[in-house]
Amino acid sequence: MLRVCVRDWVRDKSMMAEFKGSKTRKKNTGACGGKTILPDSHELVTHMKDLRRQEVATTSAHMMLFLRDGNMPWIEEYMATRKSVLRLLQHFMDRHEFSRQRVCRQKKTQVDLEETRIAFGKQFHSHHPDVTMDCVFNADETGLTYDMCPNTIWAIRGGGSYVANSKTHSYRMTALLTVRGDGVKLPILFVIRGAAGGLIESNEFDDYPPGHHYAMQEKAWMNGTVWKFYLRDALAEHIENPSVLLVDNFDSHVTKATELLVKSWGVNCIHCPRTAPHIVSHWMFPSWGRSNNTCAICGC
Repeated sequence: MLRVCVRDWVRDKSMMAEFKGSKTRKKNTGACGGKTILPDSHELVTHMKDLRRQEVATTSAHMMLFLRDGNMPWIEEYMATRKSVLRLLQHFMDRHEFSRQRVCRQKKTQVDLEETRIAFGKQFHSHHPDVTMDCVFNADETGLTYDMCPNTIWAIRGGGSYVANSKTHSYRMTALLTVRGDGVKLPILFVIRGAAGGLIESNEFDDYPPGHHYAMQEKAWMNGTVWKFYLRDALAEHIENPSVLLVDNFDSHVTKATELLVKSWGVNCIHCPRTAPHIVSHWMFPSWGRSNNTCAICGC
């Protein structure tokens, strides 16, 4: 660093400390006091946030309905001199931390699901007050699809976007993930599509990750046979003390045969409420952590 630079900094120290930004570019620097041209902008943002708290499917039409109430002359004047009111509303929402997202449909509101989670958590801890986190297991299935053709590709402008050998349906499998209450991940059970008891085709992947379990099922779904295989071959070797197994309300999970099987090992099988299995199983135990070991197939 040149000595003249340090000398100039020391000389201009007070002036640099008092600098508040360029006057010529002040209009482009963050929250500089510029006002939006939309009338009742603050009330409009509050109205849209209130609708989202009620989980209403908000669109630009809700904004127009709000603005039409008392601001119709402004709307008519703007539409007479501008091309698109919709683009103005979209930019306005983007500046106020809203974004366009796909709709997530559910039968109950988040408030109802949260109440179900709290009630189930209280019931669980009242029935099992002395259970330790290394004796609590959460098992949950998730579907995997791969070898899917992308929706968009890079193609030469003016040319075609045809592709050869594109598959309409992707390959599917099911992964049964099990996490212990202290954050330890158990080996994954992969349910592969094929004849029950058959051999797995090794050409689907370069290598199947070792240390995991694999089962065959006609539709790659979880059924009673695969569930019993999981209990005997995957879960049983990790049961050392009386434990609790938290599962969904699938038909294969709630049979008397499987409940008697796990009870013989000292395991109490608890089923999540049908209305909110994902809310309960993922959020009931805040101490659950994630390990750094990931699967080569699904990244779990």
